[in-house]
Amino acid sequence: LIDEIMTVYGGATGGLEFPSYFSHLQKNPYLSPTYNMIPTDEKYRFYGGLKGKLTGNISYLLKASYAEVNNQSVYVHNFTNPDEINEAYEYSNSFDVIYDNMKVLALNAETSIALSKEFSLGGSIDLYNYDTTTLDEAYNFPGTEASIFTTFKQGKWYANAKLFFVGERYDLMLDDLSVPLKSIFMPSKLDSYFDINFMLNYAFSPRLSAFARVNNIFGNNYERYLYYPVQGVQAMGGISYKFDL
Repeated sequence: LIDEIMTVYGGATGGLEFPSYFSHLQKNPYLSPTYNMIPTDEKYRFYGGLKGKLTGNISYLLKASYAEVNNQSVYVHNFTNPDEINEAYEYSNSFDVIYDNMKVLALNAETSIALSKEFSLGGSIDLYNYDTTTLDEAYNFPGTEASIFTTFKQGKWYANAKLFFVGERYDLMLDDLSVPLKSIFMPSKLDSYFDINFMLNYAFSPRLSAFARVNNIFGNNYERYLYYPVQGVQAMGGISYKFDL
């Protein structure tokens, strides 16, 4: 519409996704290996928006999408096995995958600012609305996600930091853990949370570098999934070497 300042884009997609057990574990590491694998059928996804540059160093993107998805995977707690317990994940301490048909409305806004050749700043926010078919809620799907990030690169030094926010979402909790067969799963609202991660890297040469990384700088013990608080402050350092094979 306006050269370099505003571009209109849009499209439509769809298809089958075949998630693996490993891909599910990247999202929920407390998943038991007992669920039925069903491909996710995205019948259609219409999207469109605006993108461009407000100035030479400020870019933006606005996007809206609407999708109808069949067999969307949803994580919920497993019951305790009423029979003889043989596995470590049969104490109501793991998650199962169930499926529901959903209609998803998503809004996204992003911006990036190049403050200098060495320093950049950016941020994004995503808003979601889930219309489920059989479930009361889209369990463990947040309605809001946002992040602010910054990067710095000068000479052999590289650093980045990211603050991210995840909004409230619902999970299912057992009403009575002592009587598994008579227990009732009750919806439970999980609080929103934010976290800050930081990484610093120094390159001694194109092959040899050292790094330091700190996650959850404020040590917030929030629950990404019900009953599973994350670890506190996590620090890691090391060196890496690239072999010329």
